[in-house]
Amino acid sequence: MPRALTPAFLAALAEPELFPALLVRGEFDTGNLLLWTGYGVRNIGGEDYTGTGNLLDIEPVDETSAIQSNGAKFTLAGISSQAVSLALGEPYQGRRVEILLALFNSSWELIDDPSVLFSGRADVMAISDGADLCTIVMTAESRLVDLQRARIRRYENEDQKIEYPGDRGFEFVSVIQDVPLKWGTG
Repeated sequence: MPRALTPAFLAALAEPELFPALLVRGEFDTGNLLLWTGYGVRNIGGEDYTGTGNLLDIEPVDETSAIQSNGAKFTLAGISSQAVSLALGEPYQGRRVEILLALFNSSWELIDDPSVLFSGRADVMAISDGADLCTIVMTAESRLVDLQRARIRRYENEDQKIEYPGDRGFEFVSVIQDVPLKWGTG
């Protein structure tokens, strides 16, 4: 899928000094998880992203011209046992996760709005809790994976009430299915 990059973003790519950074944004019940691949806390778009340095690893995101579901994989290493317990208690599946590319100039000022490289939902989280090192690996799936899931819906009153509780349009479907109809007789 071609990216719709702004003119400022494209002009920044031609600059002799450019500092790119990856941002990870995860939306969870207890709040947003905002990480970036640099050091320290950086305010980007009015939100504070925590720098992870080389503790955050993001596998390359595959992108093709075909319509297919591609996922992403994040690894956060060297975290405390307290952070692991928070991760264990957080409902994470189905939560929105994004990877963004931010460009900074030599003064570490954000050049333009970050470009979205991946947007999907959290899928599986594996936690490795060692004696002195804890690692969390989370995979996320593209929303295109929903196209592969079966949608089992029926033309009946109970199914219609799921989305439209007050609708009575299918109220008599079960009754009329056994009514004999005579066609072509006068």
